[in-house]
Amino acid sequence: MYLQVQLLVSDSDVESYKQIKFDLDELRLLVEKSELWVYKSKAQGKADKKKADDVGSTEVMTCVK
Repeated sequence: MYLQVQLLVSDSDVESYKQIKFDLDELRLLVEKSELWVYKSKAQGKADKKKADDVGSTEVMTCVK
């Protein structure tokens, strides 16, 4: 069973909706970019730590020789 619904909105309501939709799309893009920055930052931090650990173990091996 389907009911018909009629919405009564003004032109300013339509413009407000368009502006809100645009702003939300912009916000969504910013959030996605910031998530990528955080992910890359964490990945880079892990790579730097591994590199530092590798350098440390190389130095220890050199000292043992």
